[in-house]
Amino acid sequence: PTSPLVCAEAARCRPARASPARPPPAAMKVAFKLLSGSLFHLDLAAAAKVGDVKASIEADKGADFPAAHTKLIYQGKVLADETTLEAAGVSESGFMVVMVKKPKKSAAPAAVAPPKEDAAPAAAKEEATKEGETKTPAASAAPAPTPAAP
Repeated sequence: PTSPLVCAEAARCRPARASPARPPPAAMKVAFKLLSGSLFHLDLAAAAKVGDVKASIEADKGADFPAAHTKLIYQGKVLADETTLEAAGVSESGFMVVMVKKPKKSAAPAAVAPPKEDAAPAAAKEEATKEGETKTPAASAAPAPTPAAP
């Protein structure tokens, strides 16, 4: 088998050079910082998309880092899911900040507050303690009815 010829002019034909195969995108060790200050690393391809990186973080760190609620920040910019690490300029010398937005809980109906105590008995108790006496509210001070005689 002969290699194809590349000719600029009919008189100057030469064999085509095989273009070197591109190596697969280099993997790089990317540093991630959490808001708590802790640091971790992941080996990622430069061609990896931010959305895939978020999924890798979730797989590595667990359910506390859901990809859908994670934001990655590099050099002060929030990275879009479709951006590649290479396009964002991510390098091994820098780091990405990982922010996790807590999912909003569905609005629960407000709990019904228990009825407040009547202010009058409370006021009477306060007044009684000030005077050193024991007063009872008017409703409980009434004597119990006496049974009728036969």
